[in-house]
Amino acid sequence: MKLDYLHDLTDNGKYTDVVSENLIRLWNFTPNEALQFQNLIVAFIAADEKATLALHEQDFIEALACELTLVKDPSNTGITRLGATQFVCRLDITGYQNMVELLQPFVTDSADGYQWLDEQAHESSIDFLFSPGGGW
Repeated sequence: MKLDYLHDLTDNGKYTDVVSENLIRLWNFTPNEALQFQNLIVAFIAADEKATLALHEQDFIEALACELTLVKDPSNTGITRLGATQFVCRLDITGYQNMVELLQPFVTDSADGYQWLDEQAHESSIDFLFSPGGGW
Protein backbone atom coordinates (compact mmCIF):
# COMPACT_ATOMS: atom_id res chain seq x y z
CA MET A 1 0.00 0.00 0.00
CA LYS A 2 1.38 3.40 -1.00
CA LEU A 3 0.63 6.82 0.45
CA ASP A 4 1.26 10.00 -1.51
CA TYR A 5 0.11 13.57 -2.12
CA LEU A 6 -1.00 14.87 -5.52
CA HIS A 7 -1.03 18.67 -5.84
CA ASP A 8 -2.75 20.98 -8.34
CA LEU A 9 -4.41 18.40 -10.53
CA THR A 10 -5.90 21.28 -12.54
CA ASP A 11 -2.41 22.17 -13.82
CA ASN A 12 -2.81 25.84 -12.88
CA GLY A 13 -6.44 25.91 -14.04
CA LYS A 14 -5.76 24.26 -17.40
CA TYR A 15 -8.18 21.43 -16.55
CA THR A 16 -11.49 22.75 -15.21
CA ASP A 17 -13.43 19.48 -14.88
CA VAL A 18 -11.13 17.98 -12.21
CA VAL A 19 -13.01 16.35 -9.32
CA SER A 20 -10.34 17.25 -6.77
CA GLU A 21 -7.49 19.76 -7.03
CA ASN A 22 -5.36 18.24 -4.27
CA LEU A 23 -5.51 14.82 -2.72
CA ILE A 24 -3.83 12.34 -0.44
CA ARG A 25 -4.21 8.82 -1.75
CA LEU A 26 -3.73 5.33 -0.42
CA TRP A 27 -3.28 3.08 -3.42
CA ASN A 28 -1.56 0.01 -4.90
CA PHE A 29 -2.89 -2.43 -2.30
CA THR A 30 -4.24 -5.95 -2.03
CA PRO A 31 -7.44 -7.03 -0.23
CA ASN A 32 -5.23 -8.20 2.65
CA GLU A 33 -3.64 -4.75 2.96
CA ALA A 34 -7.08 -3.15 2.79
CA LEU A 35 -8.09 -5.43 5.68
CA GLN A 36 -4.97 -4.41 7.63
CA PHE A 37 -5.88 -0.76 7.11
CA GLN A 38 -9.51 -1.36 8.08
CA ASN A 39 -8.41 -3.18 11.27
CA LEU A 40 -6.03 -0.33 12.06
CA ILE A 41 -8.89 2.20 11.85
CA VAL A 42 -11.19 -0.03 13.96
CA ALA A 43 -8.49 -0.28 16.66
CA PHE A 44 -7.90 3.48 16.46
CA ILE A 45 -11.60 4.15 17.03
CA ALA A 46 -11.71 1.75 19.99
CA ALA A 47 -8.60 3.12 21.73
CA ASP A 48 -10.01 5.93 23.84
CA GLU A 49 -6.56 7.00 25.05
CA LYS A 50 -5.15 7.20 21.51
CA ALA A 51 -5.94 10.51 19.80
CA THR A 52 -3.55 10.24 16.82
CA LEU A 53 -2.42 7.60 14.33
CA ALA A 54 0.56 8.16 12.02
CA LEU A 55 -0.20 6.25 8.80
CA HIS A 56 3.28 6.88 7.39
CA GLU A 57 4.76 4.90 10.31
CA GLN A 58 2.80 1.71 9.59
CA ASP A 59 4.86 -1.24 8.31
CA PHE A 60 2.44 -2.07 5.49
CA ILE A 61 2.22 1.52 4.18
CA GLU A 62 4.99 2.92 1.97
CA ALA A 63 4.95 6.70 2.35
CA LEU A 64 6.15 8.47 -0.80
CA ALA A 65 7.28 11.91 0.43
CA CYS A 66 4.05 12.22 2.39
CA GLU A 67 3.26 11.96 6.09
CA LEU A 68 -0.38 11.66 7.15
CA THR A 69 -1.53 11.57 10.75
CA LEU A 70 -5.13 10.76 11.60
CA VAL A 71 -6.60 12.68 14.55
CA LYS A 72 -9.82 12.11 16.46
CA ASP A 73 -11.28 15.60 16.50
CA PRO A 74 -14.87 16.82 16.80
CA SER A 75 -14.01 19.74 14.49
CA ASN A 76 -14.24 17.22 11.62
CA THR A 77 -12.26 19.42 9.22
CA GLY A 78 -10.75 16.67 7.05
CA ILE A 79 -7.21 16.97 5.71
CA THR A 80 -5.05 20.05 6.19
CA ARG A 81 -1.42 20.66 5.33
CA LEU A 82 1.06 21.29 8.14
CA GLY A 83 4.28 21.44 6.10
CA ALA A 84 5.80 20.51 2.75
CA THR A 85 5.11 16.80 3.24
CA GLN A 86 3.16 16.75 6.53
CA PHE A 87 -0.62 16.46 6.65
CA VAL A 88 -3.25 15.81 9.29
CA CYS A 89 -6.74 14.35 8.84
CA ARG A 90 -9.17 15.48 11.55
CA LEU A 91 -12.37 13.44 11.70
CA ASP A 92 -14.82 12.74 14.46
CA ILE A 93 -15.62 9.16 15.51
CA THR A 94 -18.59 9.02 13.12
CA GLY A 95 -16.25 9.98 10.26
CA TYR A 96 -13.85 7.16 11.12
CA GLN A 97 -16.71 4.68 11.51
CA ASN A 98 -17.92 5.68 8.04
CA MET A 99 -14.38 5.15 6.74
CA VAL A 100 -14.45 1.57 8.04
CA GLU A 101 -17.68 0.91 6.12
CA LEU A 102 -16.28 2.46 2.93
CA LEU A 103 -13.28 0.11 3.08
CA GLN A 104 -15.39 -3.07 3.17
CA PRO A 105 -15.67 -3.68 -0.61
CA PHE A 106 -11.87 -3.60 -0.91
CA VAL A 107 -11.43 -6.10 1.94
CA THR A 108 -13.74 -8.79 0.61
CA ASP A 109 -12.84 -8.60 -3.06
CA SER A 110 -10.24 -7.34 -5.48
CA ALA A 111 -12.58 -4.41 -6.04
CA ASP A 112 -12.01 -1.89 -8.75
CA GLY A 113 -13.07 1.67 -8.24
CA TYR A 114 -12.30 4.02 -5.41
CA GLN A 115 -13.68 5.71 -2.29
CA TRP A 116 -13.32 9.20 -0.85
CA LEU A 117 -12.55 8.39 2.79
CA ASP A 118 -13.21 11.85 4.22
CA GLU A 119 -16.70 12.34 2.81
CA GLN A 120 -18.13 12.92 6.31
CA ALA A 121 -15.79 15.89 6.90
CA HIS A 122 -16.52 19.55 6.31
CA GLU A 123 -15.33 20.83 2.95
CA SER A 124 -11.53 20.66 2.70
CA SER A 125 -9.12 21.69 -0.05
CA ILE A 126 -7.42 18.26 0.17
CA ASP A 127 -9.39 15.04 -0.38
CA PHE A 128 -8.58 11.52 0.88
CA LEU A 129 -8.68 8.87 -1.87
CA PHE A 130 -8.58 5.08 -1.37
CA SER A 131 -8.02 3.36 -4.70
CA PRO A 132 -6.31 0.03 -5.52
CA GLY A 133 -5.24 1.28 -8.96
CA GLY A 134 -4.60 4.86 -7.90
CA GLY A 135 -7.24 6.37 -10.18
CA TRP A 136 -10.66 7.87 -9.67
